[in-house]
Amino acid sequence: MVGQIKLKVLSPEKSDNKHLVWQNKLETEKDEQIEGSNDQSVVLRANYGQFDVLLTGDIGASVEKKLTEEQDLSGIEVLKVSHHGSKYGTSQELLAAVKPKLAVIGVGKNQWGHPAKEVLERLAKFKIPVLRTDLEGDIEVVSDGKGWWLKN
Repeated sequence: MVGQIKLKVLSPEKSDNKHLVWQNKLETEKDEQIEGSNDQSVVLRANYGQFDVLLTGDIGASVEKKLTEEQDLSGIEVLKVSHHGSKYGTSQELLAAVKPKLAVIGVGKNQWGHPAKEVLERLAKFKIPVLRTDLEGDIEVVSDGKGWWLKN
């Protein structure tokens, strides 16, 4: 708890010691190990009164699936889209479980084509409004614990 804000770590699990293993493999193994390290990103649910946000780091669909199966993801107003909108995350299953009122994509000019067309289409299918830092600049969501709004 930070003041009145409750932070809950949803992933990685406390018993998951893969992080150190991944760190060692990053130096010696191929790109597939580097990609796998994204799934060790910290996933947080932040709660302030009646406002909740899900911060997904760089996780992919496999961790999202585990979260949807093991966590109650209802009541989240804002979703920070994982991995800058990579096509490997922000799955249909996650969106169906979370049903956010807003999705925020932190992204800039990049060589990977983030955010991916597939992710933007999934968000549109669920009629979730999207804000992107590459188009909007800084995005600030404010809450008083009862409601929430975007700061201009």
